[in-house]
Amino acid sequence: MKSILPRMLLALGVVAGVGAQSAFANADPDVTQIVANISYFDSKTHFGLDGNIRMLWDLNPNSADPSSSATYSGSILWILDRQGRFQAAGTPTIPASVGYGIQPGGPGQTKSNIIVQGQASGNTTLVFLFGPPSANTATSTSTSFGVWTYNPAGALISSAVYGPYMGTVIQDIRFAPNGQFTVLWTNQSGGFYGGATGTVTAWTLNEFGGIVTAAGPFGPYANTSLGRVELGPDNLQRWYWVSPINPIMMTGTNPATAAIWTFNAAGQVTSSVQYGPF
Repeated sequence: MKSILPRMLLALGVVAGVGAQSAFANADPDVTQIVANISYFDSKTHFGLDGNIRMLWDLNPNSADPSSSATYSGSILWILDRQGRFQAAGTPTIPASVGYGIQPGGPGQTKSNIIVQGQASGNTTLVFLFGPPSANTATSTSTSFGVWTYNPAGALISSAVYGPYMGTVIQDIRFAPNGQFTVLWTNQSGGFYGGATGTVTAWTLNEFGGIVTAAGPFGPYANTSLGRVELGPDNLQRWYWVSPINPIMMTGTNPATAAIWTFNAAGQVTSSVQYGPF
């Protein structure tokens, strides 16, 4: 198997230091998102970094009837204070043509394909995953995404759209604790069980949808997948690899290795460690 670490950064010496702690067989590193883009199924109501609450209202009057074919008809952003008192509503409202609608539980349970982040600045960032209005939108079938940013008064102050790019799909999008967000692109989908197995590129974007860092492309590497990408406390990307490819239904079937790459702001690998197999 081709090594998933750059030659100049090979750091196998770390393994020896943990070997005494690993007296068990078939240990699998848990670094892969079980469901791609799972953040889109999460609640859209939560505290922002400014201490205020953001609430998203999905407009779908048929959603209470599980026997009906629900029709998503847009969303409205509310900005509330920390006690839940109304402060502002987002203008314009989000049309169905932008928000789409995903059905994580089938007809009657439609949710918007939007993730929401209240920023320390008081702004609110919304990220839209464009794709078919079905449960498949939550997996890696989408080829483009959009970003809207509202100010504290609820006015739309910026917007951006990225994609589609030939032969490339979005494997994952998620916000980091600092309010920026990462987008993982791949030319070979890991599907419902996640794990990018083709050529992979990861972006870091700010609250206005501006690209801060672009790392990649890297791979593909034989029998190896990229589990997830996240931002560290230093706002730099970490990539978590697993080999052999080991989605949740294959746990424990093969000895596995894990690798962690650290990137600088220019998207270059500055550190890498590898563990296993144990």
